[in-house]
Amino acid sequence: MGNTCSSVHIALTGTIPDAVEGIVRAYTALGFERAKTASPEGSKHVILLRKEGDAFLSVYDSDNATLDTGELKDLALATSKIFKTAAVCTSVYDSDTFEVVVFNAGKQVDVVMTDAEQYSGPLKVLSDASRAKHWSKVFGRSLSAQSIRQATTKDSAFADDVLAELSRLIGLTDGQSQLHYRDLREDEALTHHLHFTKQPSAPRAVPQGQIALRNYFDPDNSRMLLVYPASWPVPLLREIPVTWLLLSEGAGFNDGTLAIQVNGPVGLAITHGYMEGSKFHNGQIVGPLETAPRATTGASREAHEQIDDLLKSKQFEVMPGPSGSTFTGRFPTLNIPTKGPERPTQILVVLQLHLVASRVGEWEIAVSVRPTSPTNFQHDLPHARIAAVEQTWLPVVSGLNPKASYETHDLATLPPRGPLMLHELQHKQAAILLDRTLNYFAIASNVAIVRDEGQATLDACRAYLEAWLRPLGRPGTLSGTVARALRAASGRHADQNARPAVR
Repeated sequence: MGNTCSSVHIALTGTIPDAVEGIVRAYTALGFERAKTASPEGSKHVILLRKEGDAFLSVYDSDNATLDTGELKDLALATSKIFKTAAVCTSVYDSDTFEVVVFNAGKQVDVVMTDAEQYSGPLKVLSDASRAKHWSKVFGRSLSAQSIRQATTKDSAFADDVLAELSRLIGLTDGQSQLHYRDLREDEALTHHLHFTKQPSAPRAVPQGQIALRNYFDPDNSRMLLVYPASWPVPLLREIPVTWLLLSEGAGFNDGTLAIQVNGPVGLAITHGYMEGSKFHNGQIVGPLETAPRATTGASREAHEQIDDLLKSKQFEVMPGPSGSTFTGRFPTLNIPTKGPERPTQILVVLQLHLVASRVGEWEIAVSVRPTSPTNFQHDLPHARIAAVEQTWLPVVSGLNPKASYETHDLATLPPRGPLMLHELQHKQAAILLDRTLNYFAIASNVAIVRDEGQATLDACRAYLEAWLRPLGRPGTLSGTVARALRAASGRHADQNARPAVR
């Protein structure tokens, strides 16, 4: 038999002792607990290898030494997020087939494998041009599509040779990707050893047949929710989407209703809603559900029209209630399947409400999702708070970086979500131009650069900060003591002639 092995390799600049804590955190997230010594039963032995001058820390797992059960990919994903770096999961089976899965900063980026054209699983697969661009950025090396293609089509009867050539391209040069766990057990000088035991499995939280929804957040689509209880600034008379993400972890459902409560002055309209279900894997949408119509490929006018029709089919009407502060909507048929152990991917539900503010003001939005079910199930979403503001200064930094190139032509050719991804990217680029014209302080949202006019500028910044902090002193948001401390801090910064850049 030929070589069979699997391992993970993490791009790190620190030493092994520096990395141990992060590796332990990653295994803990996978449901393991570090043991002080090896246990005779049920113990996982993990060997960390870092040769002097190597760009990668290699991880060899006793339970996944020959074939990856899925834990190594989860480990690579977790470590790439913890260390904010690149990680690759490599495997070769009987010297006949190979697989290289690339992760970066908590997302799966690409996979290269034997007979990739036959692959139909959930992992993201890049085109040749996109692969060269992304790999060059992820691994910090100048790689061309031709060099990667030559590596994957190497004239050899052994998959080991292809894996070795791909490893060399990314800087994994000493054969780590072709080593087996058992090859390292005696190499104490260059290794660090960890032992883990499996944490007891939690009892099944979702009774069979019951719908279960869990809130999900990411930095790109959940920014409005993450600044709460601060308000997210929006422009007047512009349609702005507020996005919620949900993971369906129980029984499936088809349709249902929304109950929406808006607290604030008159002047906020909800034009429509949007709701869609998608396959979700390793923190990324990887395709539509089995029951959804397939998105077309290509960048023709007809393709874009089909994308528009698909997006419109997911929209629904939102009707105001008698009080003016309540709204209801019936979302379209989603055909969300039941989440079971046989499904390799999670199920993500995306909900958007499109809002238009006609006057300056602040509104808080509370939404309850009520899928049709025998148990009258409902799920309350995180609150959002928006503030409609008028622009009062023009920021120094606005729009996209004029020195960077933004290539999008290859997205339209990527099945199955390429055209939809292109549509989403174009929307986000337009939103950047709009976001940077607003001046309203929200936690972790805006930085304003203003002209330095000495003490007058510092006094103006202090006034803006105090005006923003004042509402946060009310019960249930931020205590008055903390607010006073923050006011005092802003005063000290002003007294110390801090630079007039305000986060």
